[in-house]
Parts: sequence; structure tokens; C-alpha cells
Amino acid sequence: MHGYKHNMFATISDECDLTSLRNAIVSQGLKNAISTSDPITVFGPVNKAFEKFVSSPTCGDLKQVLLYHVIPQFLPSKRLVNDTKYSTLRNDGKKVRVNVYKCPTFNNVITVNGSKVLEKNIYASNGVLYKINKVLCPPSGTIAQIVTNDPNFFILLTAVIKADLDSALNDPDSNLTVFAPTNEAFSHLLVELGITLQQLLDLPNLKDILLYHVLGQTIFSAAIKKGETNNIPTLDNGKTIDLNRKCKNIFIKDQQKRISKVISPNILAENGVIHAIDRVLLP
Repeated sequence: MHGYKHNMFATISDECDLTSLRNAIVSQGLKNAISTSDPITVFGPVNKAFEKFVSSPTCGDLKQVLLYHVIPQFLPSKRLVNDTKYSTLRNDGKKVRVNVYKCPTFNNVITVNGSKVLEKNIYASNGVLYKINKVLCPPSGTIAQIVTNDPNFFILLTAVIKADLDSALNDPDSNLTVFAPTNEAFSHLLVELGITLQQLLDLPNLKDILLYHVLGQTIFSAAIKKGETNNIPTLDNGKTIDLNRKCKNIFIKDQQKRISKVISPNILAENGVIHAIDRVLLP
């Protein structure tokens, strides 16, 4: 950091696409907090991100939202570690999840809680600034808690409990991606297989089918390349899926060549991410 004249507030003020962030910092009395001599890393939402921002109960007031964008460490991109949760200045101890994706499997991008880094390594005298495309809020719970609280996933929840996987999806220290079939997706599967829901729940390989929807790493949509990415391993004994991005849509091909579409991406959880899908995957 030696040699950079401007502190973090001055550095943010110099960026034309961070005026909303600058004004928010001033309004919440945080100018001195980010002008500190202590090392910090700031994830700065651009103006368009603030225009689209809609607060939720997990966000807290604006001051806590802003503090959630500051890590009390000096972390240029070469020091960021994939699938790591970093402590922030927020007063409730909530952490942000950083992912560093690499080619050729993924796009060469960095995400923070799934938000894409637009520009990295803007140095200030007391730290480093990243521009991001969304305002950050903490997740509302673990994957298991989110599925439990969403009626669209009632059948999935029932199956997860029957297969005794709920505790695994509730582990806050995990890094998981879950492709979560909706109730409608399960209803289509019952018709496709010609069975009842109870017969589905009684299948001896129910646990394997569910694990086929889970990846042992956190993959947000920003990481998925255009075109097809093959042989992504799942937690079902390494059986694989293929991912395919066409325009803004993401599709998953299972090992029976059946196609499922992501209908609600990037549902952030404490232990990973959920992507709601419209068809159950089959190994």
C-alpha cells in the first residue's frame, strides 16, 4: 500500500460510478471508519447496483449494509482464497463468501456472495477496493433452513428428511451448491416415472438421487461459461452433470440426457447456494 496518496474514502470519491456509495458512506457517518490507517478491503457496489437494491430483513439498516462490504484485512486478488468466508465490520459477525473461479472449467471471475467483481485491485493508502455489481446482504440461513421456509420446496424437504440429509444441508461450515427441484418439478417426475410420491420416497436410491443434485463447491451463475461445461462432479459418488449457459439461461443435463432449467438462480445460503430448477435430475 506504500506510495498511494489517497485513503479509501478519497479513492471511492474519485470513481464516477461509485457516487451512490460515497453518498451513503457520508450519510451514515462512516467516512472516518474507512479512512482509517488500519488495512481494509472494500467491495463497492456501483451506482446501478444501488438503483436496483431492495432491502430485506436480513440486510439490516443502511449503516450495517455498508459495514458488511468492508473486510478488516488487506486482500488484493492474489490473496483471496476460493470458497472462503471473511469477517466484516458488521456488528453481528456476519461474513461474506468470496469465490475465485478459474478457466477452463469456469469463467475467470471473482464473486462476493455471488455478486460479480467488475473491477479489482484499486489501491488506496489503507487498502484495496473492488467494484461489484450488487449490494451485499447476509444470507437468511443455511440451505436446510431456506428449503424449510420456502413452500415451493416442500416435496424436496420431505425427501431430504426421509433420506436423512437435512443435517448435512444444515452444516454452516459446508461449501455446497444445490440444484433444488420445485414441487412442480417433482410432480412432473412422478408422471414421468408412473409412480406415487410415497413410492418415490420409498425408493432405495432416494439418497443417491438427492446427492446427485448437490455439488461439493459453491458455484454461482456468474461462474458458468457460455456454452457447455461437461463432467461437473456431484456428491453422488462422483457422478457428473453438464452445465450449459445460453444467453441468460442456465441448463443442466443429467446422465440420462434429460434437461433441467434453472428458474431461480443464486439463492444465497450460509453454507453455499441454491439454484431452483424445473426438472428433477436423474443419475
